[in-house]
Amino acid sequence: MKRSTFLALLFSTMSLQADGILAVLKNSSTIERRDAANGSYKGSISVNNALDVGCDGETIAVLLGNGTVQRYNAQTGGFQGSISISGKPSAVQVSGGVIAVTTERSVNRYNAKTGAYMGSSSR
Repeated sequence: MKRSTFLALLFSTMSLQADGILAVLKNSSTIERRDAANGSYKGSISVNNALDVGCDGETIAVLLGNGTVQRYNAQTGGFQGSISISGKPSAVQVSGGVIAVTTERSVNRYNAKTGAYMGSSSR
């Protein structure tokens, strides 16, 4: 399958974000920001050892191999801070201004704008 066909299929199956920005984990060192409507490239973010990425159109959260989550502005790609996660984090999601980090025993919630801890629930 051609890359352009694959990207068109990928973006057509993803839900549109409020601001029209998607974050794509290109490889362990690059996060691409893309327009949700047409897949056009909006810039990239360089990271070190990325495992997962989440985006709600306003905040991009990147889970790194060292157990931290880095927060970025989805529109500009600007760094907003990092969160140290206890346990072994395996996934990250962002929705409605909340970053959810899945660990082996719980799901921890953080404020996407400030990085403040908001509680957890057992898995």
